[in-house]
Amino acid sequence: MIFNATLYPFQTKHEENLLAKCADHEEIVLYAPAGSGKTVMVCKFIDDYLDENPDTVFLWLCPGVGGLAKQSQDSFEEVTSGIPFGDVYSFITEPDPRGQVFFINWDKINKKTNVVLCEGEHKDLMTFLLENIMPFW
Repeated sequence: MIFNATLYPFQTKHEENLLAKCADHEEIVLYAPAGSGKTVMVCKFIDDYLDENPDTVFLWLCPGVGGLAKQSQDSFEEVTSGIPFGDVYSFITEPDPRGQVFFINWDKINKKTNVVLCEGEHKDLMTFLLENIMPFW
């Protein structure tokens, strides 16, 4: 896996802090102003994390009905290479999602009218996660 961008020193410091907290099993929240490079920092974090933990599945949840999930996915594709990625539909059809990143619009999975999984297939996406991701842990 290759990270194709260059981080500023403050971004490198924050990305390394994220890795350390994750290694210590601490809850992680990345909070920074618009334009500070959060997306690039998270892309670098994912790249580094997968180097040490290749069986991890990343679900990149994006709020709103706009194109933030697609925008994040495009940025990820631009600054990384060798890391498979997809959307919510590729996630639910992927037999082995380990080592991959899935960009998911939260509204697509959170509203009753925006169902990703039809009634009768599974109760909801969380049930799908628990039944299909938990066995990899």
